[in-house]
Amino acid sequence: MGDGRISVLGDPATAGFCAGLWAVAGHHVSWHAPAPLRHQFLHHGLELIDANGLDARVGPDVLCCPAEPTTLGQADMVILCDCPPADCPDMAALLSRHCRPQVPVLSLRSRPCVDDPLAGGLGGWSLRPGLIPWEVHADAGYVRADRALRFRRHGSGPVVVAAGGHSALSQGLDVPCLEVTEQADVSGRIWGRILTDLAQLPPPETSPAPTGGQRDPQWRGLVADQLQEALMVLHQAGIRPVPPSGLPLWMRLRILRMRFVPDDLVWRLGVWTDRTAGPAIAQTAMASGWDELLRPLLDLGRRLGVSMPIHKAMAAQAASLPAVQLEGDNPAALPGDRP
Repeated sequence: MGDGRISVLGDPATAGFCAGLWAVAGHHVSWHAPAPLRHQFLHHGLELIDANGLDARVGPDVLCCPAEPTTLGQADMVILCDCPPADCPDMAALLSRHCRPQVPVLSLRSRPCVDDPLAGGLGGWSLRPGLIPWEVHADAGYVRADRALRFRRHGSGPVVVAAGGHSALSQGLDVPCLEVTEQADVSGRIWGRILTDLAQLPPPETSPAPTGGQRDPQWRGLVADQLQEALMVLHQAGIRPVPPSGLPLWMRLRILRMRFVPDDLVWRLGVWTDRTAGPAIAQTAMASGWDELLRPLLDLGRRLGVSMPIHKAMAAQAASLPAVQLEGDNPAALPGDRP
């Protein structure tokens, strides 16, 4: 398909999933995986699956998985998928050592990130953000020497990349089972995801509500109050948030305030959407998601001198939540890392 060489790094599940689909489509792709996963892939390959019928097998004859990061020097594009913030300084140093400075870098994230921590370590580089509307998780117990790595996608939708230079390369990333589009206002979509995801997480002091709608009227009132406060701050900053799909956020706020509209109808109208992949993932989202989603809003309000009492109260409650590590997830993102 494409003549350019692509190197993919980051969270092993997300990076391996995307790299595999790009390789199957005909791109020259190198997946820079942690050593244990590389060994397993070379012996048994990858299985890529999702709820929409994807069932792909990818082997080392199609997808390159180099042992050394020096091969990054051959890349015409570097794509980072869900690189953990804690690994960003080391990742930036790795790219600075081995990549050509003019190489374009895409930083794709399934969790919205207003200020990509990679930008500070790659000053002067062509770094473009992107938003992934789904998540990829490895099946529990996936690090086994006797079977293929299995990565499962939860959710659907196109990956949105900021429009910019090197469009020919990034447009070629739009392949079967992995839709990629370019848009000018990715910042608005990132803020839209932050507000949308906040509406999906239960208040910090409660437990997750069952799929199909929220029955607690206090929940509905809190979501409406939180959304109104957030929209006010973004309006003062001149930011127009765009949700991933469905109704505009201002219309969702109006519907939430309409007490005569039943919860089931609110759900069907898309005011709430379900991106969780089960109780364990929902629990992890509660533990880590609150801080990630609330912090950029509070920082923006602080810079503008705008009081945000609802979000401050939510942040204080969320601070006591324990972090939860999903079983089977490998947090290592740097190639050659040991577990």
